[in-house]
Amino acid sequence: MEEYNQTQINQYLGNPPLLDPQRKLAFLIHPRDLSDIRNNYPSCNNISDDKLREMTYHTDPRFLGWMDMNSKPYGAFVVSFFIPQDLTFDRRYIKTFRDRIKKTAIYARDQGIEYLSLAALSAAFSRYAEDLQDIDGIKSTTGHVITPWTLEKATERITKKYGLKNPNVSVIGAAGSTGILLSRRLNRAGYPLTLIDLPDKQNTLEIFSEKYGNAICTSDINKLNKSDIVLTVTNAPNQLIDIDKINSGIILIDDAQPWAWDHEKAYKRFSQKKDILPLEGGLLTFNDGRFRKYDINTTNTLESDLYCCLGEGIILAHANGVVPPIVGRNSLDNLEERLEISDLYGDYADNLGLTLATYQCGTNVYTNAELDSFSL
Repeated sequence: MEEYNQTQINQYLGNPPLLDPQRKLAFLIHPRDLSDIRNNYPSCNNISDDKLREMTYHTDPRFLGWMDMNSKPYGAFVVSFFIPQDLTFDRRYIKTFRDRIKKTAIYARDQGIEYLSLAALSAAFSRYAEDLQDIDGIKSTTGHVITPWTLEKATERITKKYGLKNPNVSVIGAAGSTGILLSRRLNRAGYPLTLIDLPDKQNTLEIFSEKYGNAICTSDINKLNKSDIVLTVTNAPNQLIDIDKINSGIILIDDAQPWAWDHEKAYKRFSQKKDILPLEGGLLTFNDGRFRKYDINTTNTLESDLYCCLGEGIILAHANGVVPPIVGRNSLDNLEERLEISDLYGDYADNLGLTLATYQCGTNVYTNAELDSFSL
């Protein structure tokens, strides 16, 4: 991994720097798929998929760029590290990948970073940060309490926008770490729920339903077509939903890693028919435009939304010990405790001015006219 220093900060952020060079928070990100790698490294565009994937198995994490909060005391800037493995990587390399995550955490700590925010894959394959707990001097968090809060807010926003009365909501991946807490938040808010997960997860869903109120529990993904709103929080390596088979009138909110359905195909169907509304989930922004991203590859300053798992790290660093880092999975055993912590993180998000990002699907940002054209 490259060293970075004040000279680089001046080179990429201007001289004098546009921010206070205090390294407090790092974000360990990864690509959703090979196209993400190509987007970050255009020099890879002439390499075949098979060769590129093989290269990722032998590539260490690298420094990617800075993300500027542009205001004290919100954390001077976020250092971003890029793990080149995507979510469909060969599981034979899982130990190598875990070692690289730990190596990056130690490297970040040695650079003076106190907090590490993990994206979906780096969280899952560090055993939800449990593998990093023995690294002194740095606290890691998984994003698994702020993500359910964000997705509940997205459900509330879309419900109000279209005047939906008691909409039926499906959660795909409902028994997972994010899905179980999201389901609890939606249950508390009073939404009728259909909880969808694999056959071997049905016992978890049945216990949830018995404890918290009646919900439809199923492994049949086609049940989503009876819903008004469908939230996906899976990490299956292949897309689970065929956009062509989705009933008209459904709102899709996707925070799966990788995506649970083809975003470009979904937006094309919306553009042509206006009969479904596909949305990206899990994105936040600062309501005062504070957040900016600096990409070391292009030296450009990019206005940017941020993934909510990074938002959890920003809150953790800003709260400075008031909220705990999120280590380990959300489960039925700790669900009420995690619900309270999720509420606390949500309060901090509100106080910091973190809010839902603009309605979008992939790279397509909706206009008000487009949103108004959607027919339920």
